[in-house]
Amino acid sequence: MITFKGPSFESPWFNYPPKKTLNPLQISGEEKWHSGDYKGALEDFDELIKEEPNNAYEFYSRGSALLKLGKPQEALDDTNKALKLNPNIAKAYETRGVAKAITGNKGGALLDFRRAIEIDENFSSAYANLGALKSDLGNYKGALIDLNKALEIDPNLAYGYRYRAKNYDRQGNMTDACKDMKKASSLGDEVATRNLEMNPGVCK
Repeated sequence: MITFKGPSFESPWFNYPPKKTLNPLQISGEEKWHSGDYKGALEDFDELIKEEPNNAYEFYSRGSALLKLGKPQEALDDTNKALKLNPNIAKAYETRGVAKAITGNKGGALLDFRRAIEIDENFSSAYANLGALKSDLGNYKGALIDLNKALEIDPNLAYGYRYRAKNYDRQGNMTDACKDMKKASSLGDEVATRNLEMNPGVCK
């Protein structure tokens, strides 16, 4: 499963239009999102959109909550609205790309991840997702380039190591696959930890 970064007003590039101050619902929604309370986040973002129906970032935020709640088509609708209002939100392209990948539009997902990187050349998560999708499509060499770039930008991107481990595994390189899976687990990636626990004889 592809992972993605959620809404965060703490991002270095963050610019919250059209107000200079954050709506408390945005702060509350983001805090709930990052704590895993996606339903609570969705409720806050619903109310927020009622108050500010022309704010692109709020549609993106709600889309990210919908995606976490297993509603990729609704997430697509919201990220499309966000990008129609503001075509320069890198995270909205990433979230839409994940939704497209889940719904089977892998070509569209590739384009969205690339667009996210064009807007923000240091978007480690978008590089990781682009690499993961390339690997799924059998482009292991291209995947490795993107995954290496993601981890160069953010050496603590846990799921980036897991994605790269899977890419190495697909090529039969178990030495590097195990090294990366252990690194992902050490950084707190629960999926990597479960993989290691379920296959204790593979990565000794």
